[in-house]
Amino acid sequence: MLSRVAAVFALRGDNILSLQTLRSTGGAQPMTVELSDADAGALIADLTALEDVERATLELSLGTVYGKRVIIIGGRAQVGQVRSGRSARRIGTTSRGERISVDTIPLVGEAALADAVQAVARLPRAQVLVLAGALMGNAITEAVRDIQRQEGLTVASPSTWSARRAMPPTWRW
Repeated sequence: MLSRVAAVFALRGDNILSLQTLRSTGGAQPMTVELSDADAGALIADLTALEDVERATLELSLGTVYGKRVIIIGGRAQVGQVRSGRSARRIGTTSRGERISVDTIPLVGEAALADAVQAVARLPRAQVLVLAGALMGNAITEAVRDIQRQEGLTVASPSTWSARRAMPPTWRW
């Protein structure tokens, strides 16, 4: 089924930004596809013409609904402090009306943190990674360099903040 749906996008020349299959409680396998610059009406008609497609609808993108995604990773206490501290003023919406959602991941151990940092690059809408905690080892540093180089994510840690622990100036929310 996925190959037939993908063929519709390929024939139309649509640019797929993300594709996700969703959990199903029935026999059907729901799928969400985010596109850029597509003629929604014609696309829906093309998809509903496929034999096994029950329904195709136009929905708001997750970025539109939930906004930018900030991921906070570190030790349990540090994650809580970052989440409830100075950054809490910025969570929800900004003065420009942008939406922001925040996920926290309390982890300890260099290997677990390095794996989590690498995984952030695969998360949809993730734009900022906050490393909460002062001790960051070599594997974590290398993982941060990798995702910054490949994905262009903004990464902040206590070592990059000022002595007053103000929000880093590189955060453009």
